[in-house]
Amino acid sequence: MYTEVVSEQEYGIKDVCRLLDLSMVYVRRMILKGKIQSRKVEIGNNTYKHMILGSEIIRWRTDVGNRSRREDGRSKFTLYSTKEEFVRIQELLKQEDIQSLIQRPNKVKEIG
Repeated sequence: MYTEVVSEQEYGIKDVCRLLDLSMVYVRRMILKGKIQSRKVEIGNNTYKHMILGSEIIRWRTDVGNRSRREDGRSKFTLYSTKEEFVRIQELLKQEDIQSLIQRPNKVKEIG
């Protein structure tokens, strides 16, 4: 993923986004939160550009790992179903001996 990053080289936000396939909003947010260290370089009259060292990009991506917030690295999905479909899904998973953390996020209030 970030094998093209050279640790001694500095990259602008657009370069980081292109290399890591991330949005500019996300990278800027990480800079503002202090998760990515950058330095501002004046490129014009009172105009600045964030420059990020390659080693900082590698450090940040190593700390973050993948983009999943789950400890086991799996993606999180939302599955919409009726109560009956939910029960059937649980039965099928049990039949196939698949350990799953599928759960109802909150109780649905029955109307009527």
